[in-house]
Amino acid sequence: MPGIPSIENTNGLYHKNTASFAFQQSISSSTQRREKRGDEKTKMAVQSVVPAADINFNKFLTVFNSAYSDYFVPLQMEKDTMQRLIERDAIDMTASRVALEDDEAVGVGMLAMRGKEGWIGGLGIIPSHRRRGIGRMLTQNLLDTARQWGLAQVRLEVIERNIAARTLYLDLGFEKVRRLLLLERKADEHDTTTTGIDSTYHIETVASDEALLHFEALHFSPNPWQRHHEALKMLADSMDAWIAVRDETVKAYAVGWAIESITRLMDIAGNVNAVRPLLMYIQTINPGAPTGIVNLPDDEPIAALMQEMNYEITETQWEMVYRF
Repeated sequence: MPGIPSIENTNGLYHKNTASFAFQQSISSSTQRREKRGDEKTKMAVQSVVPAADINFNKFLTVFNSAYSDYFVPLQMEKDTMQRLIERDAIDMTASRVALEDDEAVGVGMLAMRGKEGWIGGLGIIPSHRRRGIGRMLTQNLLDTARQWGLAQVRLEVIERNIAARTLYLDLGFEKVRRLLLLERKADEHDTTTTGIDSTYHIETVASDEALLHFEALHFSPNPWQRHHEALKMLADSMDAWIAVRDETVKAYAVGWAIESITRLMDIAGNVNAVRPLLMYIQTINPGAPTGIVNLPDDEPIAALMQEMNYEITETQWEMVYRF
């Protein structure tokens, strides 16, 4: 997602510094004139844009971390966590790009692919080389690559308050699709009992792969890229899972991580009447810890339910798409 980080655990499962990313560049009407001058600098400075697969991985990781060191949510990735992210999110390092100046990596753009669909999962420029048009150049290069590889569209996410990046993406031809919410419920030590949970639903703890058998039936709109079914299945061995059952039928499920300090939901789906008791139960697992989810579409009924249940919006971003 260029955008808000998702929250994956430090085992590479769901770490708070992992997810989609957005580069920061100024592109207001006044800075557009500066960018034209910057393009001239770029032509002289950036000698090449090369596949990320051609770059030493440690070098790639260094420029990535430099590019996100002062991001809205500062981001630093360890080697193993980045490798798991690349695998989970289907990032293709051959299609991804690195901008070089005098053999120094100064910018990265990560392109993921599943079928005919692509996703820009990270694009950043090191601080000393921003506002030279490198971000625009890398984004256009990724789009050109996606077109050459026969993709039908490319998606990304961008933090709503990152006006500069949103403006650039719109200028390049991306369209807004929907707002995504980061929702968080503060720790409540009163969440220690299942009293009040609708008794017509039976809540069970199950294996994640069992819960995910109901993915298609219980989702009423497409998930963002990092919560595609393929990504969730790759995390199944590591996640906790819960289902709400009524009349011997699974009506809702949730998967994620309930650890001592925090409960993070990677995905939740189903009828809101079943999701309510499911959430109430999950909140009893770690009553002294916050509970949250990243990138829940704001037009989904579950988003309204969670806000009704005292989940607060802590960040918003736009899912955007470029269609060929």
